[in-house]
Amino acid sequence: MKISSDINVWDAGMQYNELGATTIQNWMTEETSERFLEEIKKIPEEWWFQSTYDGKEVKNIQYLPQNTEQLAQNAEQAQKAFLEGKFSYNFDRSMPHVAGCNCVECRFKQWLAGPEVLGWISRLTGETLTGTGELFASRYKAGQFLSPHHDKNKGTIGFVFNITKNWKPEFGGSLHMLEEDYININKVVLPKFNQLTIFNIPKVHGVPHFVSHVVGGVTNERLSFTGWFS
Repeated sequence: MKISSDINVWDAGMQYNELGATTIQNWMTEETSERFLEEIKKIPEEWWFQSTYDGKEVKNIQYLPQNTEQLAQNAEQAQKAFLEGKFSYNFDRSMPHVAGCNCVECRFKQWLAGPEVLGWISRLTGETLTGTGELFASRYKAGQFLSPHHDKNKGTIGFVFNITKNWKPEFGGSLHMLEEDYININKVVLPKFNQLTIFNIPKVHGVPHFVSHVVGGVTNERLSFTGWFS
């Protein structure tokens, strides 16, 4: 895995300092990003978990035939909580693998926590980053969402690395960065292939943001890798 040498790090750093966030297109080299996507697509379905929160309980249910009914119930409960104005979500994610796993996800996590990435993000942001927090692959399908939240105490810098191709604005699933009032929007990021978004997480109040619902009937999947640098 390799970061592209064509990025204007100065411009990205200026935007980050001004807005507290920046989005970088074509973050990886073309060859690396294409290979990464192909390997992610090969992840077995049973490695994915539906992650829901209905305002009361986090539920991570593995995609197995015997869980079909429970998956549908959890999605319905999360949607109900959303309509009631509660913090809620419904999306698919990976869970930690066994020690020593050498799959593409585990190799990517190791690379993110290594000197190339940590040094690059540190130079761009002016932060001294020494490691990573929670990291996971995420997948949003039709009807899935992540309601407004702040990521407080998750890390110093949050990130989303999108590996979605042929996504359209009308599909939903965009990242919305909010003002502190949780109403006004200051940045919307449409998922694009090989796109890195990083954002500062203030210690006092975090940074409000959400992922809008993916429209019903959309067959594309919003694939990304999400996590935090510390």
